[in-house]
Amino acid sequence: MSAEQERAVRVGMDRTRREMLAGRDDAVARVELERRLELEARRGFGQAVADARAEGFTWEHIAGRVPGLARHGAEAAEMVFELVAVPGAGANVDHLSWRCGNCDGMVLDRGPYGGHPTDAEPGHGDACARLAAEASRYVAGLDADDQLAAGIARLVTDDVHGPPCATPTFELDGPGLELW
Repeated sequence: MSAEQERAVRVGMDRTRREMLAGRDDAVARVELERRLELEARRGFGQAVADARAEGFTWEHIAGRVPGLARHGAEAAEMVFELVAVPGAGANVDHLSWRCGNCDGMVLDRGPYGGHPTDAEPGHGDACARLAAEASRYVAGLDADDQLAAGIARLVTDDVHGPPCATPTFELDGPGLELW
């Protein structure tokens, strides 16, 4: 944002404050107003972040544009997520919801903490090109051992791409005994 745009925001906020406090001179009225403005700004910030994620911007890119966070480096993306995330139901997982601009799926974004994109962003459509591209970038960033481990873990635990491994059984003169 340019210095001129920042000045316009300050002037607009000052005008809003004056209009909302018209006829009220007490300091407590200003406290109430400032808190209401803060809450509305947080709501607007959260929606802007969700819109940016829906358009395909990474957490890191968004954090790089938030005033005051760039100096925090790699932690800046996590700080943005923590500002806008809402508590998850049941699993105690924080998330930010947004509709994918590619597949139109409702995504429950679990933030920039790493992990495979299909785990971090459930809700994309089965054939989502954006999710496939993110997954490819994720796997390309892993070393060979991590790629192998991630592939094995996904085969065993991932229900997005099919059922888990079938349970083998023995036949011992009767019904099968399950190994696990």
